[in-house]
Amino acid sequence: MAEPAFDEVILLVAREYGIPVAILHGRRKDVRAAEPRLVCYYLLRQHTMMGWSEIGRVFCRDHSTIYEGIATLHRRMLSDILFREKVERI
Repeated sequence: MAEPAFDEVILLVAREYGIPVAILHGRRKDVRAAEPRLVCYYLLRQHTMMGWSEIGRVFCRDHSTIYEGIATLHRRMLSDILFREKVERI
């Protein structure tokens, strides 16, 4: 199976959360923007060959922000089964 393009992943997440793609690339830190952005980071890392820095460049973020965001999301997925299932469905 071919690896998805990063823009396909971002579009899928935006559709799942019912938000414009621009919100994912923006600077907003509210839940409406932050959670789907973290999901993007996680899915891009899991399903593409993109590294921390490459994902950071897509979102105009530092590689350490991507790393910490994925770690935060992973902890939530371990403690919240419904959330984990939602992310895995995307």
